[in-house]
Amino acid sequence: MDQILKASYGDKGQREVNQRNNTRVVSARVEQDYQARRAGNPPPQLPTPPRPTGPVFWNAKEQGQAYGGHAASPGPKYTKVEIRPGVFHTVEVAPKGGPRPGAGDPSPARARRPSSAPVRGRPSGGQGASPAGLLPYQMDTVQMAPVVAKLEEQMREQLRRKAALHIKERTILLRAFAKALGKRDVELVVGDKVVPEQFAAVWSDLGVPMTKEQVFAVYNKYGHDAKGRMPVLNFVEALMYGAPRQLMLENDYVQKGAYKAGQPASHTGKIQYPQCKKGVWPPSNWTPHLAERSAQLPDLKLKLEFVYGYDGLEATAPNIFYTRTGEVAYHAAAVGIVYNRTTHAQRFFLEHDDDILCMAIHPDRSTVATGQVGKDPVVYVWDTLECRTIKKLAQGYGNRGITA
Repeated sequence: MDQILKASYGDKGQREVNQRNNTRVVSARVEQDYQARRAGNPPPQLPTPPRPTGPVFWNAKEQGQAYGGHAASPGPKYTKVEIRPGVFHTVEVAPKGGPRPGAGDPSPARARRPSSAPVRGRPSGGQGASPAGLLPYQMDTVQMAPVVAKLEEQMREQLRRKAALHIKERTILLRAFAKALGKRDVELVVGDKVVPEQFAAVWSDLGVPMTKEQVFAVYNKYGHDAKGRMPVLNFVEALMYGAPRQLMLENDYVQKGAYKAGQPASHTGKIQYPQCKKGVWPPSNWTPHLAERSAQLPDLKLKLEFVYGYDGLEATAPNIFYTRTGEVAYHAAAVGIVYNRTTHAQRFFLEHDDDILCMAIHPDRSTVATGQVGKDPVVYVWDTLECRTIKKLAQGYGNRGITA
């Protein structure tokens, strides 16, 4: 009670003691209790949910099963069926739950054609066979991945050439596909799909002609349904996303926070931190040694040359003075400034760590005092000739700033 009464009757020293006890000590005790509870009850380490296999942006609920070279397919099973007395044909058995992606007829209701039966003019579908009469997933296009990468660069380059100030590449591509479907670009929905012939026609009009093998390779990369139709919006979004970010999406581990000093910076996937809701990705040309270089201080340092402006909006007290040498002493932000009109040069006093609110000059016209704002405000007495500190006057914790 005595401590409270002394502070209420104007005892400045007792007031400062009470403030320290009520703020720093109490806050430190609360922080210690929190850390102790957190150490005793660590958060559970939940495993990262598995990333669904399939093409980028593929929505299995609305677009069904994705076909192409994305999911691991089980090996085919065969059985012998007697089609007439004494004549057997080998037939591929469809797995449970539907057809096997990558081989056979996609319709589970129809029996597969016996492999020992005559071809009837249809190609076998092996690697290097003509794609006539085949669906994209029935053709092996794994070896054409470099060709697809070059095609994608040609597509993006052609769209960049056709883009204008108010017409972006994405809009041009959407309009081209909408025209092929007999719609407007704003009417396209997730379920809109194109067959390989329509896809080839769209890109032929845009200036990127492709063979049917190349179209099938693109379809197998971006995914298509059992009838060989590719969702338009999936392809547009993935193409505009860019190749480097598509590769990053394959990395299902999400790093929390920035790279840490002393630890390898080899993560190339998504990085999340509180200041960004959606997260960020490293640059496409990222290498771990760049993080090591960033942890080192640069060889060069910045030097203040000239301060433009004058703090006359909030600091309304007298804050600009002529010194005995005819120079002008004033302040801006947290910098004390001495300006020489003859040489158009400035000298700076840089000891303040927060904005300066007021300035006063000694009758000798050479010594000034400046006070700042902050939770621990100080007053600096300094010399305008050499901009050196003469005296530092601390005002104690709890004061919000120094004004005049």
